[in-house]
Amino acid sequence: MMPADLSILQLSLLSLAAPVVVFNWGGFIVNLWKACRGSGGLVPTIYLASAILTTAAWFADPRPECKWMFLIPLSDLANWSLPLIVAASIPGFWKRIVTRRPA
Repeated sequence: MMPADLSILQLSLLSLAAPVVVFNWGGFIVNLWKACRGSGGLVPTIYLASAILTTAAWFADPRPECKWMFLIPLSDLANWSLPLIVAASIPGFWKRIVTRRPA
């Protein structure tokens, strides 16, 4: 592929990743709003989509000066919530393992 084609591919993938970040932020704000009002139903977020699309864009043309594009998945709240979900579930997981008695 020509370098211009790779840049078009990069911009296409990044233009798919950016709205995912915006939608995840919007979902987070709506979830906070619903929690404050006490109404049920959560708005789901899309995990790892922006990270996968940004990584694919970088692999299309891996230049060192294109490291800035990894700021897109870093700004995504859904990507930040994954380690928090895992960290929050570990104490309960270990508690179940320790208190389980063999049959």
